[in-house]
Amino acid sequence: NFGPGSLKTVKSNLINDLNGGWTIFFVLSIPECKNDNSKYALISNDVWRKSGFRLTLENGYLHFYSTQSEKPLSLYAFERVVEGEVMVVSLQYDSIEEVASLYINGNEQGRMTGSIPRSNQPLWIGSIGGMESQVSNYFEILTYNTLLNHQQRRVIDAMLKGKYLSLGLGMRDIDGDEMAEWWEQEFGFLQTKDVDDDLDGLNNLQEFLKRTNPFDQDTDKDGLKDGWEVDNRWNPLLNDLLVDEDDDGLNSVFEYEVGSDPQDRDTDNDQMIDGWEYEKGLNPTVKDDENDPDLDGLSNLLEFVFLTDPFNSDTDSDTLTDSREILNGWDPLQSAIFN
Repeated sequence: NFGPGSLKTVKSNLINDLNGGWTIFFVLSIPECKNDNSKYALISNDVWRKSGFRLTLENGYLHFYSTQSEKPLSLYAFERVVEGEVMVVSLQYDSIEEVASLYINGNEQGRMTGSIPRSNQPLWIGSIGGMESQVSNYFEILTYNTLLNHQQRRVIDAMLKGKYLSLGLGMRDIDGDEMAEWWEQEFGFLQTKDVDDDLDGLNNLQEFLKRTNPFDQDTDKDGLKDGWEVDNRWNPLLNDLLVDEDDDGLNSVFEYEVGSDPQDRDTDNDQMIDGWEYEKGLNPTVKDDENDPDLDGLSNLLEFVFLTDPFNSDTDSDTLTDSREILNGWDPLQSAIFN
């Protein structure tokens, strides 16, 4: 849910008119439409009244437009948004003929002549200047730095409709292999459902059902094979390098490699956080709070409390042991030589 409008693309200039125009597809659902004659932000790369485009929701209808003073365009959808229903929206701009088009679920809502000046801005989701964001659920966004022809656009529309409007199940399956045509078209037609082309532990049918890439062992790029994640009830579409469920400083992949519990900040119950133990070279799966490996008079637990190095008796390298500095009320992390 990107309603607060905090999401934008990492790269700018994803779309431009160098190849005769551009095409954008996005799949979303809008839980509630307000009928208060106000504009609510959906997507934009607009620089206020200078360049770019805007897509807003107004009284339940999509509005695709530009705002510059010279040859602005304004195109409203004729179909009203159905609250809570997933829809595939397509935006196209022909920069040669200066024509914009808007589609909902493959149905053309209209086309309008006008200018959308080039913009070097990233795509903003749910954010247009100071405009209030439209709370929406976004599922997928595809950008093409070219103007797709009618047949190309229909192919992508059909793929997304099959993928999301019915969850991709029960859709046309010409070869009878239980894998929908939209999915095989996206990844290239596969010879058989029982083959594991990428050797990740999932056959092609399982890859289809899990929406993973049949030609990539690690769809989410977190270092874990898709098959292992499925077998261990992890999400093969979620990069676990970015997940730290217990907020201990170790992401889920590190927790797996170390053997610690990804849902327990202190796996071995020794009062020291797993991430700190791992960072300092201790074993977060072994209770070692009373050990003193550097023989400085401080147990590992006290080293954790004072943030000193459990393998260095003189953390700040001032010739005074950490325990001596603490006993004298000095800072074991700041050299006494310079103070």
